[in-house]
Amino acid sequence: MKYVYIFLITLICAISVNGQEFEFARLTERDGLPVNNTFCFLEDDQGFIWIGTASGLCRFDGYEIKSFTQKEGYKISDDVITSLMQDSEGIIWVGTDRGGMNRFDPQTETFTTYQPDPLDSQTIAGERVRMIKEGPDGALWIAFDNGFGLSKFDKRTGISVNYDPFDSLSRDVKAIRSLVLDQYNQDIIWLGTTKGLIRFNIKEESFEKIDHPLTSIKRDGIFGLDQIDENRLIVGFFSAGIDIYNIKEQAWDKIYTDPSEVLRIYDLSRKSENEYWVSARKKGLAIYNVEQRKLKFIKSSLDNPLTPFPGFTYSVYGTDDRVWVGGKHGVSYSNNESQIFPFDSIPFTNPDLGQLSDITGKNEHIYAVGINLDGIWKKNKITGETEFLSLDEKIGGLYGMVETDSSLYLYDLHQKIYEYAKADGSITEVNTDAITSFIRELNEWDESHAIILTSYGNAWLLEYGTNKLTALYSPDESEADWQFDVLKRKDGSLWFGGTKGITEFKPTTGESVRVTLDILGGELQRCFALTRSKDDVIWIGTNIGLVRMKEDSLELFDRSSGLDGNSVSQIVFDKDDNMWLNTDRGFSKFDPSTKEFINYDQSHKIDSEGFLAVIDGEVHYGTYGGYFSITGQEPIEKKRDLPEVHLLSFKVAHEDVRSEKKIDYLDELQLDYWENSFSITFSTPNYHRPERVKYAYRLVGQDKDWILNDYRFANYTNLKGGEYTFEVKAQIPGGGWGEVKSLNISVATPYWKTTWFYLLMGASFFALCFVIYKARVGVIQRKADQEAQELQIEALQKRLLDINLNPFDRQLDFQELNQALNEPLTQREFEILDLIIQEKTNTDIANQLFISRSTVKFHLRNTYKKLGVNNRREALVFVNKNL
Repeated sequence: MKYVYIFLITLICAISVNGQEFEFARLTERDGLPVNNTFCFLEDDQGFIWIGTASGLCRFDGYEIKSFTQKEGYKISDDVITSLMQDSEGIIWVGTDRGGMNRFDPQTETFTTYQPDPLDSQTIAGERVRMIKEGPDGALWIAFDNGFGLSKFDKRTGISVNYDPFDSLSRDVKAIRSLVLDQYNQDIIWLGTTKGLIRFNIKEESFEKIDHPLTSIKRDGIFGLDQIDENRLIVGFFSAGIDIYNIKEQAWDKIYTDPSEVLRIYDLSRKSENEYWVSARKKGLAIYNVEQRKLKFIKSSLDNPLTPFPGFTYSVYGTDDRVWVGGKHGVSYSNNESQIFPFDSIPFTNPDLGQLSDITGKNEHIYAVGINLDGIWKKNKITGETEFLSLDEKIGGLYGMVETDSSLYLYDLHQKIYEYAKADGSITEVNTDAITSFIRELNEWDESHAIILTSYGNAWLLEYGTNKLTALYSPDESEADWQFDVLKRKDGSLWFGGTKGITEFKPTTGESVRVTLDILGGELQRCFALTRSKDDVIWIGTNIGLVRMKEDSLELFDRSSGLDGNSVSQIVFDKDDNMWLNTDRGFSKFDPSTKEFINYDQSHKIDSEGFLAVIDGEVHYGTYGGYFSITGQEPIEKKRDLPEVHLLSFKVAHEDVRSEKKIDYLDELQLDYWENSFSITFSTPNYHRPERVKYAYRLVGQDKDWILNDYRFANYTNLKGGEYTFEVKAQIPGGGWGEVKSLNISVATPYWKTTWFYLLMGASFFALCFVIYKARVGVIQRKADQEAQELQIEALQKRLLDINLNPFDRQLDFQELNQALNEPLTQREFEILDLIIQEKTNTDIANQLFISRSTVKFHLRNTYKKLGVNNRREALVFVNKNL
């Protein structure tokens, strides 16, 4: 989507109406409108503009359009929006063409619908809502466009009391097109209808039709209506222009357009005390002066994007600083900014080439010079009278000057210096033969001298009165560069700023060295301005921004810090010690204590090719055609409110986080541990050069400093569990930083990183170790018990053999033994059985056969099973018995 302000950057156009300039921007379907046909507007209490179209409701913040339509999934009764109103509680009421009235809650972004029910007399009177107004008691008055009349709606109960203004009138088209609550009499409502003006007395519940001379030719249909003051109404007729009704005298002024000229007024909106914005069918936008009784149309063209759309205009809506116009082609809105500083013009001989190069002044006079060969202008600061002081024709354009109590010293296009005596107007040419290079600067040095800086690095002192020149500094050819400024150091040395950075010159030794300042990881390349503030801080204007030097500490302020332009060519202080900077984008005011900038540029009618001058402690900005008075004057425009930032969305994995209210209405937000990566979108409504709005944000608990940029979103990833606070603020061009918007964010810690989980895991580990230990001890104990038992059995068996049995007295035969068994023994089993008979222990058997004791036990179990016995003794008995 292309933002509207692109047109303002690429084109320059102004339309003069009543001596005031207007520039317009446009919104169409290309910019995000659901459809071009636009019927109504509303500026809510947060500064957002709501737009009612023939295909849905929209919200605009100067950057982009968000739609609240049925297509977007919102449960609004109808997408043809005819009326918008925000009540005292912040609820937005939406009138539709076929769906009655909708209640929209900005905190939840949900709709509640109220529609007529023929079987219920306490519902609203109709479905085609034309206008909604809130009364002093909080009740809503609803005007309908289809002859159903007027409703008084109780917001708390949803019950409606309905009235019919047309009960006694003819049965042709009857519709209310406008509704005005009398500001001075709470019992009276004025209705603009297709049958003319109707007065409704709320207490008496009576309607009075106020006839008009145009009634006889059926030209009294009223679309636009407003109350001018206690005694006057302004009335816009659908077919006969504008008239004014005198309430006290109950009479019309009869100033309407000639009935032969069909001028159809669609809408009216207050512009100023004596002026109204007017939208007219096929004729576009106009301004009506109530006192002069004059209607002037603003020039419009479909091809010129800086004019309002021509032709059909259905609605006009004036806010404090602009007008919004809706029609069949889309939305037009004025985007002009009044000049915020007073401008004093200079009567140049050739205005097209008139450009100031320097201004100065002491006491009651200001002197100005330019480069267009005119001369000197002398202006009395008290009376404002300007006097032109002609110079010798041989003198070219003047590029700079220094003022003393008695004279002006100037240098011209030919690099000559002249002394202009204030007393008699005489001109003396100073002998500058010794100066061989071009003069770049002529500045005040001390009470008796001026300093001259040249293109190739030379510096000279000019003594006032005697006009004597003294060489101050002459660099080697290898060090020579263009000089822009010079600073006296406390140690007596001089710092010269030029195209190669800073050169230090020591007059006592004649030595000059290059000063190396490491800025942003690189040596300073260009130095345009050098000055020292009262607190002994050196300020340096460079091609990369403003540098603060305190002892050996350096700090850079550039665009990331809030400075509009990167190149700082001048640094001056006003009488209140405020710092003013001349940049490549205009000029800026800087507060060193808060480190905040206020920037002024072309959007404030400030040209970027100018210079700053301090006269009697007041700052002036010289440019084409004259100069601006910056300090000591009140800005022409009213003081602008500081911007208020609103949170538009909070997304996790590209999905809005679930909450009962929209993010802008929450004080805190609880997130699960897996929601630790998120993005926040924010905005401050701004409809003039929104790209110039600066934002600063930080996540307290994560970011150390404010993050400055032009973007309206912040991203954070892989945050640790804990408590955070998101803070954001905005700065509009020409204003300070607004109030900080904050949101407390709690990110849950993953369970595997919590203290209780660590304790549980530790306890589980020790428990597991204990179980393993106990199991191992049990195995070892059982093994020991088994071995001990086996030893006991062996001993017992041996003892029984000694007592009851005789050893097997012949050699055991393998085949003979297997013949006595159902399941034969293996060779290894037979060997082990033979050794048992020989009264060998398990250990003896293992050693003799080179096997393990466990293997011996394994074969013994198999042998016992095949013999049908349980132990050694029974095995010996079996052998003695069967062999």
